[in-house]
Amino acid sequence: MTYVILGSGAAGMAAAEKLRELDNEAQIIVASKEENPYHRMYLPDLLAGSMKKERIFSGAISLYKKKSITFTSGFTAVSIDIKSKKVYSKNNESLNYDKLLVAIGTQALIPDIFVSSGFRYILPDSLETIEKLKEEIIPLEKAAVIGAGLLGIQIVASLLKNGLSVSLIEKEDRILKNIMTKEQSDTLIRLLIKNGAEVYTASETVDVKERVLVLKNSKEVWFDHLFLTCGAVNSISISIPDLEISSDIFFAGACARSHSFLQASEQGMKVAYEMCGGQPQAGADSYPVILRDIELAYMGDFNTLKEAQKIIVRQKTEYKKLVIEDGLLTGFIFIGDSKKARLACSYITDKKPVMDADLRELLG
Repeated sequence: MTYVILGSGAAGMAAAEKLRELDNEAQIIVASKEENPYHRMYLPDLLAGSMKKERIFSGAISLYKKKSITFTSGFTAVSIDIKSKKVYSKNNESLNYDKLLVAIGTQALIPDIFVSSGFRYILPDSLETIEKLKEEIIPLEKAAVIGAGLLGIQIVASLLKNGLSVSLIEKEDRILKNIMTKEQSDTLIRLLIKNGAEVYTASETVDVKERVLVLKNSKEVWFDHLFLTCGAVNSISISIPDLEISSDIFFAGACARSHSFLQASEQGMKVAYEMCGGQPQAGADSYPVILRDIELAYMGDFNTLKEAQKIIVRQKTEYKKLVIEDGLLTGFIFIGDSKKARLACSYITDKKPVMDADLRELLG
């Protein structure tokens, strides 16, 4: 059996590692256009100065060597022949596969108004951009960040740490709408405001002038730097004929057709099970989100609708919630105070029973 994975981001790397765990004999090939893959999720930490450059590199190459996984760099896939089961690169190289995983990610979504305006905007999604920014930004300058997803929130926190005045603009009625309840979102907004940010929700940009954004409510937001973190669109530019009839091609990461709100690493793990013909155990391979420059951490299904014990502690800029099923911690979210996040993660991953004393420590 030969598994080929296109892309060595979080999803591709997690899938390769899980495939090796599930199938010790198979040939596993990871093909990436990058020579040395890095974790894009850590780029805001690099901008904030809370992480050194060398730490953002994923360690994929050493992991692949350790796990006997073949890594092919400089491979940009352009077409797939599903009949001969071959992937072709732009240099006309080819890879044979029995099962193929496409995990090449996405490209930034740029709203039409910014495309037509011709005004300079920043997409903080590459190492080159972040390194240039570190040289350009000056404390006390104004920055506007459009899009309040995880990346947008991280960029806001990073810019505040660099001494900038920051406005966060979100067209939805709350931030992280696909992840959080309104109460959780409101708490995070108050925390961002406490840290120095201006936050505008239900505020769509309707015009762009010279260093001024005009919002739907006629509010004007001035800026020196404009950051777009509005989401992503599928970046697949591979020709795949008759895709619907192929059962040997899978998707993970940001380009996945399903699991759209799972983290990339979780998607990679789950798809690895599917490629091997199995199903992951419920709750297996859950990954945490722990942000460094804003007090936010969560893991598991912390807003489950299932019958479970739910313990919530609320303050103006703090919110803590634990979800316990059959004596086990299955999900949590901490806003405003995430000091116990890694401890909470260990209870989930180790499936360690939670006692009353543990609850007091986790919520303390």
